[in-house]
Amino acid sequence: MNLNVKINQNTMSTIISVVSVTASLITALVAQWHSRKMRKIDIEESHYQDNIAFKRNLYMNYLKYTGTYLSKRDPNDKHLYQESYYQLLGYAPQDICSILIEINDDIDKKGSQCTVAKQKLPKVASLIKRELQSFD
Repeated sequence: MNLNVKINQNTMSTIISVVSVTASLITALVAQWHSRKMRKIDIEESHYQDNIAFKRNLYMNYLKYTGTYLSKRDPNDKHLYQESYYQLLGYAPQDICSILIEINDDIDKKGSQCTVAKQKLPKVASLIKRELQSFD
């Protein structure tokens, strides 16, 4: 009878050892899987925030340089305006793009005092404001 008890104790010890190692391994695998998943979410969130910051910067630069150029009509400011205009065209939605193009056409007219462009700027500013609020 003692021999049977000893075999059962050895068997139990072996089972406990195997379960212990297996449980540790499963815990490590689950923790690693969770860590990778969280890292992927962090990277996606960071990319999304960087993208929003980039677009916000494009919109703000456009408004700043367009306003500066329309108020001063300095050729140096026109270069900055044109740069911000062409950068923004690739990222703005269609409703904003159409007004940006109209404003640019008004600015580029020979002999233009840009009064029409100045009148359209508040409209595009409100559309840009709405677009920026949609980022939040």
